[in-house]
Amino acid sequence: MVKKWLGQCDKHDACRSKSRDIAFVPTRLIDLEPIDTGQNPRLQFATNLRGQRVDYVALSYCWGDKMPHKAKTKTTNVQARFAHGITTSDLPLTLRDAIEFARALGIRYIWIDAVCILQDSESDWQSESSKMCHVYSGAYCTLAASASRDTEAGLPRYNFVNKLGPESALFSFPAGAAPDEEAERICLSASKDIKDHGTVLFQNQEPLQTRGWALQERHLSPRVVYFCKDRLL
Repeated sequence: MVKKWLGQCDKHDACRSKSRDIAFVPTRLIDLEPIDTGQNPRLQFATNLRGQRVDYVALSYCWGDKMPHKAKTKTTNVQARFAHGITTSDLPLTLRDAIEFARALGIRYIWIDAVCILQDSESDWQSESSKMCHVYSGAYCTLAASASRDTEAGLPRYNFVNKLGPESALFSFPAGAAPDEEAERICLSASKDIKDHGTVLFQNQEPLQTRGWALQERHLSPRVVYFCKDRLL
């Protein structure tokens, strides 16, 4: 479903005209190639991607107090993660879910701070944190684990059941589709628990939205997929 959303968005003139720094490549990315297998991903360096257009997704999430030490990239394991790959089982559930979701979208690269910034190097952290605006503005889209309080919560699982009430209306899209034409459906719903924030709808009370650093990630990203408690936005 999200892949279809993004595909439609790519066709919109207004969306294509939005600023996206496609020339920027983060210092390190997680390489998911081949994306159609469960093979362990590996760390990739921007220096190996020069001259290429690199589409990647970025993850916006809460660390909480459950980020395992073995999940972090450090000066002691960065070369091994490039040469031999990242053991997926070392990563907490939210990170594993994000990797699988990126694969489902058909995107080869994903940026996650715990893996792409050296967590035991103050100089690397200073350097990479200064590029954060470019990381999110240059992403194909950002996955926001809005409802997840920590890294072990994972991305929510959804059961898309039609529960339309009197506050909702369901329309065919595009309007006037022929009876034999496959049409999308769009639901318009009035809901008190969703706030309008600029051009993006999000649930203000969810854990990620209470974090200060998520503000720049939300506003700088060209597109954000919100994994809310009971809905995908």
